[in-house]
Amino acid sequence: ETGEDYDDVLEWIKFSGDSWQKSGRGFFYSRYDKPKEGDAYEQMNKSQKLYYHKLGTPQNQDILIYERPDDPDLGFSATVTDDGTYLAISVWKGTDRRNRFYYLDTQAEKPEVVRLLDDFDVSYQFVGNSGEEFYFLTDLEASNKRLIAIDIDEPERDVWRELIPESKAVLRSVQIINNRFVVNALDDVKSRLTIHELDGTFVKEVDLPAIGSVCGLIGQRDQFRLDEPWDSDHNIQLIDKIPMVYRSPASAAQPGHTTYLGVAGKDGIFSDNDKGVRIAEVTDGLSNTLMVVEVNDSAAVPWTKPADYDHADAMKP
Repeated sequence: ETGEDYDDVLEWIKFSGDSWQKSGRGFFYSRYDKPKEGDAYEQMNKSQKLYYHKLGTPQNQDILIYERPDDPDLGFSATVTDDGTYLAISVWKGTDRRNRFYYLDTQAEKPEVVRLLDDFDVSYQFVGNSGEEFYFLTDLEASNKRLIAIDIDEPERDVWRELIPESKAVLRSVQIINNRFVVNALDDVKSRLTIHELDGTFVKEVDLPAIGSVCGLIGQRDQFRLDEPWDSDHNIQLIDKIPMVYRSPASAAQPGHTTYLGVAGKDGIFSDNDKGVRIAEVTDGLSNTLMVVEVNDSAAVPWTKPADYDHADAMKP
């Protein structure tokens, strides 16, 4: 919030991201032991361990969450679930596509790591959860992948539920955005985006501007309500939670405001009709086309506001 750097220094981290507590007081990460004197960068990476780091404390006070001394080749990737209740742990080994999946109930009186999927038989990509129901994108009995649900209170395989079956399209990723599944599939070398309810029911397909590949999606599960105005009593409270992608490093605009605006207008990519302009319809070259501009801080707008930069103004010197 202040923009000041912390004094925390964390070392010997490799093959790890970080996943923050919802309180923002600390995060989970994985690292290796400090090598012996003179052996730095000379040894193979073995025996990765999962830790919790509390902000403002030295690394030697980090809490060890999980380790596997019996299998030093295992690595751990941890993610705090959207509800903040569980720590989802993907257990991997080298470049093998297969993985195991464990979890930790952080709200339990005595939290213990539970080995939910420990056969190391296929790939289980954790998508999210609704309470005790966990969602996974998997290639179990599905080379093109499918989406399944597992109730951690009844984890027996014969009661797993299939939400989105395998099809001719390869399921590349699934995310929960606005309390629905957003599915990115590759169908005949082109991307397709579809929306599904959390029970797997198909809702609609998202029209894409051109044939191509969708490489990434950014969204929040249930914070921003798309069925309400951007400045509704609920949504207005989210302005200060602006994602980094909307922030310009050079901007000093007030908190929650962005200086990145889409260029709209009669001859713009974002025209005033319902469909806009497809990439294939740009005939004078993409290098001559403005899609997004960075405006002065004085013209910044709340990042959730559907405001554009007028095409006529963009053409002025």
